[in-house]
Amino acid sequence: MTEGTSSKKVTTGDFLFLLCTTIGYWIYSAFPKIPVVADQSALGIFLPEMLGILLGSVIYTVASGNISAFKQREQYLNILGGLSWGIAALAYIFAGKALGITTAFVFSQMNVIIATIGGVFILHEQKTSREMSFTILGIVLIVIGSIATTFA
Repeated sequence: MTEGTSSKKVTTGDFLFLLCTTIGYWIYSAFPKIPVVADQSALGIFLPEMLGILLGSVIYTVASGNISAFKQREQYLNILGGLSWGIAALAYIFAGKALGITTAFVFSQMNVIIATIGGVFILHEQKTSREMSFTILGIVLIVIGSIATTFA
């Protein structure tokens, strides 16, 4: 077997899980503009959304038979990452209400630029000059695409 390949077959369960998470992400992305909550304040819809995400993750953990995850110290250390994500989600809800879903979503995806630059400069990810050229080109294309989408 060559490096980077896997002999694991995609099962029906894998497909159904991916389908459910994709539908969930669509709902999450459009949540601020769903008619039932469209007239609510951004803070008013944040708590139910976060409780839904928490409930979904607990159901997944229990259904996958990984109950021991609730006893792992590392899981509780991930709370800081979750809080950071929660702040970003709250900002997305405010932006979605103020600017519209399309513009807010484009801005939320700009995190790729920060993550890429952080990986190279903060985490000292090694890149050849060719790889760095393509990385910079990719960042430039993301910025151009974001600007084109926002002002179109």
